[in-house]
Amino acid sequence: MKKLIKVVAAAALAVVLTQSVQAVPITGVIGFSGAVATDSASAPTSTLVSSWINNVINLNTGTFASLSGAATVVLHSPWSFSSGPIAGFWVITDGANTYTFNLSASAVEGTLANSITIDLAGTVTSNVAGLSPTAFAGTLTLQNPSGALGDNQFKYTSSISFLPVPDGGTTILLLGSALSGLALIRRKLAA
Repeated sequence: MKKLIKVVAAAALAVVLTQSVQAVPITGVIGFSGAVATDSASAPTSTLVSSWINNVINLNTGTFASLSGAATVVLHSPWSFSSGPIAGFWVITDGANTYTFNLSASAVEGTLANSITIDLAGTVTSNVAGLSPTAFAGTLTLQNPSGALGDNQFKYTSSISFLPVPDGGTTILLLGSALSGLALIRRKLAA
């Protein structure tokens, strides 16, 4: 009976240790809006953002559902629509919690008579315990306003969704180690 209790206790410990190292991916959707100053008098012919104006978080689900009304977003400028990687492209701060969006790539998806849409891809990281770096994909659209905001200034909206990043086999490695440990404990108890 003592051997059975030891084996069950060891199995429980292995399961707890395996669960405690699993990180949780960032999930949901987050959206921003505001205005931008660009290098052109028309949104469809713009190629870069020189500054961001009146940024607000207007959509937050999943991991971001708990953001408070005091959460702020700071966006990198200047930014070329076909830029390469940018660390700290967007940073959301909500009290002591931060979410840093590191841009991997961006490219113009298309233009219409009054707007331009840019595809975005990268990884978001957070200082929130237990959240793992997670890939994101989304779009940012600049639109000529119905009323003048000012020289070369346009309304923008952005929507970002998240895709879990594979853990590279760490979970399987930990599970295999735990099961090997259990086999060794069982062998020792049987002897």
